[in-house]
Amino acid sequence: MTDSRVSVAPAQPGSRLPHYLAYRLWGIGISMVIAVLLLLWIGNGLHAEQRRTHAITADMIELSLVQAMRVERLRRLMAELAFRSDGEVFLSDIPRDRADNPGLRQEIERTVLALELDFQRLAADLDARTVPLDAATVLALRADMRSFSAAVAAFVDGRITQAEVTQRLESLGERLQPAYERAGQAYRDTQAQGMKRLQALEGGIRLLFALALLTLMMLVSWPLIRQLRDEFRVISLERRRAAEVVAATRVVTWQFDRHERLFRFDPQWLELIDSVDQALCTLSSEDLLARTHPDDHRQMNEAFRAILSGESPRVEMDVRVRGDDERWRWVRTLAVAVDADIQGRCTEMVGVTLDITEIAESREQVYRSQQRLNMALQASNTGLWEWDLQTGDTRFSDTWFTMLGYTPGELSMQIETWQDLCHPEDLDHAKDAFARHFQGEREVYSADHRLRCKDGSWSWVRGVGEVIERADDGTPLKAVGVNIDIQQLRESVSFAEAASQAKSEFLANMSHEIRTPMTAILGYAELLDTGMLEDAVQTSDAVKSIQVNARHLLTIINDILDMSKIEAGQLAVEAIETDPAQIVEEVASLMRPAAIARGIDLRMVYDSPIPQAIRSDPTRLRQILLNLVGNAIKFTDTGSVTLHAACDPPDERMSFRVVDTGLGMTEAQRAAIARFEAFAQADSSTTRRFGGTGLGLRISNTLATMLGGGIEIASVAGKGSTFTVSIGTGALEGIRLQTPAQASDLGEAPQPIAGRPQTAKVTPAPL
Repeated sequence: MTDSRVSVAPAQPGSRLPHYLAYRLWGIGISMVIAVLLLLWIGNGLHAEQRRTHAITADMIELSLVQAMRVERLRRLMAELAFRSDGEVFLSDIPRDRADNPGLRQEIERTVLALELDFQRLAADLDARTVPLDAATVLALRADMRSFSAAVAAFVDGRITQAEVTQRLESLGERLQPAYERAGQAYRDTQAQGMKRLQALEGGIRLLFALALLTLMMLVSWPLIRQLRDEFRVISLERRRAAEVVAATRVVTWQFDRHERLFRFDPQWLELIDSVDQALCTLSSEDLLARTHPDDHRQMNEAFRAILSGESPRVEMDVRVRGDDERWRWVRTLAVAVDADIQGRCTEMVGVTLDITEIAESREQVYRSQQRLNMALQASNTGLWEWDLQTGDTRFSDTWFTMLGYTPGELSMQIETWQDLCHPEDLDHAKDAFARHFQGEREVYSADHRLRCKDGSWSWVRGVGEVIERADDGTPLKAVGVNIDIQQLRESVSFAEAASQAKSEFLANMSHEIRTPMTAILGYAELLDTGMLEDAVQTSDAVKSIQVNARHLLTIINDILDMSKIEAGQLAVEAIETDPAQIVEEVASLMRPAAIARGIDLRMVYDSPIPQAIRSDPTRLRQILLNLVGNAIKFTDTGSVTLHAACDPPDERMSFRVVDTGLGMTEAQRAAIARFEAFAQADSSTTRRFGGTGLGLRISNTLATMLGGGIEIASVAGKGSTFTVSIGTGALEGIRLQTPAQASDLGEAPQPIAGRPQTAKVTPAPL
C-alpha cells in the first residue's frame, strides 16, 4: 500500500525555489502593488472631496458674514448721514452733513457696490451648484438692488428721506432672504452629498482593503489549505489502516459507564474469548472479574480504582482472562478516563484490550532461556562483557566479578579495569588479538590470558568476543563477548599431561620391570635345560634366582590386577578377626632380608597397648604395610626404618607409622605423592634410580580408605619421611588390650621396660 502522507523536506541553502512557488510569490507581489495604487487613488479622491466640502462650507460662512457686515455698515453709514429732530429728518440739513462728510458718501457707495457684487457672486455660486434662482426672482432682485442703489444715491443727495431708504432696504432684505436661505440650503445639500460621497469612498476603501487582505490571505494560506487537505486525506487513510490493523490484530475496544457499572465490548471480544454469545459483549464488573485469573484480581482492582478515583488519567496492565474453551489468555489493557464529575472522579472511561498470549508465551520462553543461560554461565564460571569502543565504557556481568572473587559492581566498568587486571605478560597478546579482529583478520576475538583475582592470585580465562556494531567506514563501535574461566581446565590439562607422561614412564618402567625378571628366568631356565651348570651349588643358585624373579614378576602382576580392579570399582575387602601384632611381626619378618641387604636397621615400636583382635582384612593390611616398609627400605641408604603401632580405643582406630631416615622429599614432591595418582612418583629420576611401577601407594591408599582410614605423608628433604596408615578397628568392647611385651613373640626381642614403648630390633639372619 502506498503511503500518501505528505512530508516537506527543508530547502537546502542555495537551492532554487520551485516554479509554482515563484509564480505564487509574483502574483502576491503584483496584487499588493495594484491594491496599493488603488488605495492611493481612492485616498487622493477622498482628500480632494474633503477639501471641496471644507471650501464650500468656508465660502458660505464667509459670504454670509461679509453680507451681514456690509448691510450693518450700510445702516451705520446711513445713520451717520441722517439726524433726527423730534422723529423727523430735515432734508435741508443734508447738504451741510454731506458737505461735512465727503468720505462717508464714498464709503456708502462702495458698500452698495460690494452688495451688488456679493449678490452677483451668490447668483453665480448658486448656478455652479445646480440650484439657480428663477429668472423673475433674479430680475426682481437686481431691480431692487438698482432701486436701492438709486435710493441710497438720492438719500445721499438729499432727495429722499432716510425712512424711504430704510423701507427699500427692508424690501430688498425680504427679497434676498429666500435667496440666502436657498443658497444656504444648497450649501447644506452640497455638504451632505460630499459627506455621502466620503462615506461611500470610505466604504469602498474598507471593501477594497478587505478584498486585498482576503486575497493576500488566500494566496498565503493556499499552501496551508492544500496541506490541511492532504493531512485530512492522510488521517482518513490512517483511520482505515487503523481499522484494518485492529481487525487483523484482534484489538478489542470497550467502554465503561460508572453509573451503570457495565463494560461494553465490540464484537472482537467474542473472538478473543472464543465465544458466539452476543450477550457477553456487555458484562458487569463482577462478571469481568470472574473471567479474570485469581492471581490478577488485585492488580485489576487497584488499576480501575486508581482511574475511577481520579488519581491517574490512564492505566495499563497485563492480565489473564478465561475463554469459553477454559483456556487462559494473556491480554494487555489500556484504559483512559474521558469524563469526570465536579469532584474529579471518573464517570466514563474507554480502553483497548490486545491479545498478547503469544507474546507472553514467547516472553516466558525467553525468560526461561535467559535463566538457563545464566545458570549455564554461572555453572561454567563464564562472565559476559560489553565494550563501547568510542567511550571506553564497559559492562560486566555479575559472574564476571564473582569468578575473580569480587562482589558485583565492586570495580569501575571501564576498559582500564580489564587492562589493570590483566597479567603484564599477557596484555600485549590480548590487545593484539583485539586488533586483529577489529581489522578483519579474524572473524572473532579469542585470547587466553590471566586476570588478577581479589586475593592476588592469577586465574586463567579465555576471552572470546565479536564486534556487533561498526560505523559506515568500518570503524568498530561496540563489541560483546565472554570470559571463560579455564583455570581448572588448564590444571586438568596439566594433570592429564603429567598423567600421560607418568603413564608413558610407567609403561617404560613396567616393560623394564617385567623384562628384567623375565630375562633372568629365561636365562637360568635355558642354562638348566642345556645342562651347562657343572655343580649342584650353581644349579641351586639358578633355581633360587628363578624363584626370586618369579615372585617379583608375580608382585608386579598382582599390582596391575589390583589397580585394574580399583579402576573398575571391583576391588573388595573383608572384615574378619585379625591380630594386628601378628601382622606387624610378619611384615618385619618378611622385610628383614631387604633391610639386611641395604645395611639398615628395621625396628618395631609399640606406642600404646594394642587390641588382641580387630575387625579388618589381614591380607590387605599386610599388603599396605609391606608396600610402605618396602618403600622406606628402598629409599633409605643409611640409618633405620621404624614401624610404629598404636591404638585409640575411644575412636576405634589403629595407626601404623613407617618412619625412615632416608632421602626425604621436598614439599612439591610430597604434594605430588599425596595425590596418590596412578603411575606417580616423586620424579622421573626416582624411577630410573630405584625402579618401581608407581602403583603401590595408589593401591595402598585405596585399601586403607576401604579399611576405614587413609594414609598421611610428612617429609623433610634430606632427613626422611613418615607415612601414617590409619584403619578402623570395629567395636573393641570385650577385646583385651595387649602391652608391647605381650605383643612380641619374637624370640630375639628384648623385654619391655615399664613406662615406655618397647622397641624390637630385627637381627640379620641367613637367607
